[in-house]
Amino acid sequence: MKRIEFEAAPETAEMQQQRADLLDQLRQDQAVQEFFERSHVPARELSANAYMIDAWRRNMSLCKGCAGLQECRQTRRGMRAGLKYDGILKDTVDACEYQVRKERAEAHLSHYLVSDLGEEFAAVSFAGIRLDRESGDYVTALRTVMQACHAGEGVYLYGNMGSGKTYLAACAANQYARAGASVAFVHCPAFCERISRLQRTGEYRPEAERLSFARFLVLDDIGAEEVTERSRAVMLAVLDARMRNHLPTWFTSNADFPALESHFLVTGKGRDTMEAQRLMERIRTLSKPVLLLGDDRRMEDRSAG
Repeated sequence: MKRIEFEAAPETAEMQQQRADLLDQLRQDQAVQEFFERSHVPARELSANAYMIDAWRRNMSLCKGCAGLQECRQTRRGMRAGLKYDGILKDTVDACEYQVRKERAEAHLSHYLVSDLGEEFAAVSFAGIRLDRESGDYVTALRTVMQACHAGEGVYLYGNMGSGKTYLAACAANQYARAGASVAFVHCPAFCERISRLQRTGEYRPEAERLSFARFLVLDDIGAEEVTERSRAVMLAVLDARMRNHLPTWFTSNADFPALESHFLVTGKGRDTMEAQRLMERIRTLSKPVLLLGDDRRMEDRSAG
């Protein structure tokens, strides 16, 4: 088949003037000048790729004065147009410095086998806690859980709603992940809901396996989930495996041990004291209780806002 070639439409005088004006603007643009000097781009590329360079310049202008990802005006947050010259001028899409910083800060998340961790906890660490703003009780609890984390010991962190239990557990999980260890962090109510929803297909089993053998596990907000025979049996199997393999396991809860045992007593099929006691025996073996006192930090954050 004979190839059909199309001729470009001739430029009008107005179009030629617009192009000339654009080239003048590009030659005077500081960002364009710096790019050409930095990348050793031949001057001829300015005329040959004027519209590509202009599109890059306009896109870059969206980033002027930006103070962080929360202010990003790009279509894809943290991603902006770029230019690359390797003998041919090409347009690219690159992460901005804020996105690069975020990716570095969250690189450890690749070690999470299962994660119900909220975005606000993705990069937290013990080192980031301001002790001068904390009460003596909080500092005492913090030192206890930090020592347990370094020693590879389990913790049952309990106390008032919003006292910072999940935050401290996330700090520990992130510390393990930053060291390259496999980590699982599950919100117990969400995990048990997944068990109930996927009970017939058994699709929850791979997740339960990951919880059983992750190097470090956090069961967040235990005692707030709906108790069923299935969820209790799965939880018991997970804790059995971790106990046999001496794997550090942390729990957060609003309930102390007696209240948690009462929580596990009743399912939709009635009371089962033996199963509740078996579950509590594993939790007591795997962790030591640490009381975290304090006001609801979430309410403080709202009032500060």
